[in-house]
Amino acid sequence: MGEMISLKSYAAFVLPFPGWIFTMGLTLSAIVDIMITTSLCYFLRKNRTMITKLSYGHSSSRTIHIIDTVTFWTIQNGSITCAGAIASLLCWKGMPQNRIFLGLHFVVAKLYANSLLATLNARQKMRDVMQFSSSDSHPLPVIFTEDFGNVPRTLRSQYGFSVSSVAVAVE
Repeated sequence: MGEMISLKSYAAFVLPFPGWIFTMGLTLSAIVDIMITTSLCYFLRKNRTMITKLSYGHSSSRTIHIIDTVTFWTIQNGSITCAGAIASLLCWKGMPQNRIFLGLHFVVAKLYANSLLATLNARQKMRDVMQFSSSDSHPLPVIFTEDFGNVPRTLRSQYGFSVSSVAVAVE
């Protein structure tokens, strides 16, 4: 970018560089995306198979669900970034004069960043969901609009009733 700014012309920037360099860069980008996605899916599936064979009950089904979800995210992120690189490559080869490929190339860089952030946000959301499903409590409190003052103290403590005009019980 610094070189393009100092030359003050896109045409002057393109002259010393042969087109095959940009073509090779986009092709390698798409191939690497496919390789990373494939290898991640392979290793996730390999671990899923191992856990399925060991199958110790409820905790393994949660782990299998997590692995399936991460595999889905891997395929989504890899296919989005690969599709962006391929679209940029096709525009570069089909219409190099109108610079649409350059806009798509800038978008591909943003897709990588968005894929990373989406994965990190989704991991936190999955962690929160798994915490709720692992506990015996309901994720949200159940609100009763009655007064539970006449419920015996042993039942109130057993079921978590608080005595007030609006009582909240957590199942």
